[in-house]
Amino acid sequence: MTLMYKAQEQLHSFLRNFPIRSLAWLMRVLIFPRGLTYSAPNDRIGRAIVDAIMTPSLTRDRLADGIYRTLEPTNPLGLLQEALTLSIVAEPIEKRIRVDGVKTGKVTALDLPTQIQQATAAGIISETEAALLRDYDRKVMDIVNVDDFAPHELGVQAAPSTPPLRSPDGCTTCHRVWSRAGVMRVP
Repeated sequence: MTLMYKAQEQLHSFLRNFPIRSLAWLMRVLIFPRGLTYSAPNDRIGRAIVDAIMTPSLTRDRLADGIYRTLEPTNPLGLLQEALTLSIVAEPIEKRIRVDGVKTGKVTALDLPTQIQQATAAGIISETEAALLRDYDRKVMDIVNVDDFAPHELGVQAAPSTPPLRSPDGCTTCHRVWSRAGVMRVP
């Protein structure tokens, strides 16, 4: 259903921007004789799909059948499996921090580690729950931070300089521009 909706929207956008309006109208009548019939899926369906994948279920097992999910430090899918298992326990604790802490103003931080610290100090969560959330956050961040580069690896390096173009007579200050093949181009 979602693919049909996306295809319909793409065709609709194409026809809306078609330069020959009369031909666009004719194509619209032929392609969409009953109008735009597909609608976007609602949030309830999306949430049901996410719940079926995030919680341990037959659906998730069927989707991951044949995938190497053993928990090892070098296996990202095993680490993801562990994080998904921990998310079931961590989600209600995070919700309690949001509802009892952030919405009431007791927790003002924007990042999770500081929110955990403030929620523990305010008595919203216990120290055991805080340790579980810290462990969960660390594991999620390890999964998410896959392309970790040192700052010097991201630095801009100067491009190698190219020698000035010369005319066949050797002049580099000529008002004419010469290509590498020695053909004169007028700027």
